Amino acid sequence: MYLKDVVKLLKELIEIPSPLYEEEEIANYVGNWLERSGLEVEYQYVEKGRPNVISWVKGKYDDVKIMLVGHLDTFSIGDEAIEAKVIDDSIWGRGAVDMKGAIAAMMSAFSRVSKLNLKYTAVLGLVVDEEGKGKGSELLVTKVRSEKAIVGEPTNFSVSPLQSGLLEIELLVRGVRTHVALPEHGVNAYDEAVKVLNYIKGTHMFKDRGPLPYMYSTFVISKVICGEELWSIPKHCRVHVVMSLLPWQDPDVIFDELSKASVRLISDDCELLISMVDDDLGFWLVNWEETFSTLVDVIKSTIGKVHVSYMRSWCDANNLYHKGGIPTIVFGPGDLKLAHSDNERISISDVALASEIYYRILVKELEAK
Repeated sequence: MYLKDVVKLLKELIEIPSPLYEEEEIANYVGNWLERSGLEVEYQYVEKGRPNVISWVKGKYDDVKIMLVGHLDTFSIGDEAIEAKVIDDSIWGRGAVDMKGAIAAMMSAFSRVSKLNLKYTAVLGLVVDEEGKGKGSELLVTKVRSEKAIVGEPTNFSVSPLQSGLLEIELLVRGVRTHVALPEHGVNAYDEAVKVLNYIKGTHMFKDRGPLPYMYSTFVISKVICGEELWSIPKHCRVHVVMSLLPWQDPDVIFDELSKASVRLISDDCELLISMVDDDLGFWLVNWEETFSTLVDVIKSTIGKVHVSYMRSWCDANNLYHKGGIPTIVFGPGDLKLAHSDNERISISDVALASEIYYRILVKELEAK
């Protein structure tokens, strides 16, 4: 596929809105595109209107040597404009880097390799709900068994065999309302919540470090709803917290520790409820170079040096590894820090390079002729 065709495909993908829970239109588009390219396609429904798209390039043998995985849903904010803009070497737009650029590269690579004589089979899994609970990839692994998998999240072409875990919690604090001029006669729910949050941030889990850059736990207060009236101290405070955990940190153990300790911090007249919203273990794929030797060879022949990184955001790799038992790494074009941002974009040359790398991997893995 020529560069202009990859650019055209990516622009069309970006201009199909696909926020979480609204993936059906883009699923139909990619499914039709793949069928027109001569590939077999199956729709696997997580729920009504939310299908995974699974596509095969079939070889002489049905053994699935490799699966490439991307997610169709995107982060979204309200009624933002959905438009793909080409500025210099970059395509701007929601989903460009997370992760429609990689999807365009994977689709074009599968289209190219489908024209060859193949010994083995490969699967392209384009899933829904990555920005939610990961239901798409969880369902995908009930259908597909593969020797290995590559998830195309943005890693700037570094290989990420280490995946962070996740702990997402919500604090609900109930205090005692009183006049703002007489705060000593009440219990400020916000102040009580801050005590708990400061305790959590100071725990040992946020002092651990791993051997790679950015390999440490993170703590983010992503949403706060607090207070009722301007002239009374807050009686209720609800705080949503997202924590990225190191691969060896167990979210269930940490949640139990935090819950027990936090209850002891609040004032006697205050109530605290801590609930777990979501959690997942990370993983550390040892000896990944042996399993993904083809990827290593292709990187060396196209980019040069192989760089190893730590994937600090939850992604579908967790489900492939833990629930599918599939050795999985994350490798894709673009910079993760541009995802979920107001300046989301991806380099056109990076998308083209990703397409070539994915294609060469498929050629080697499937022993194409």
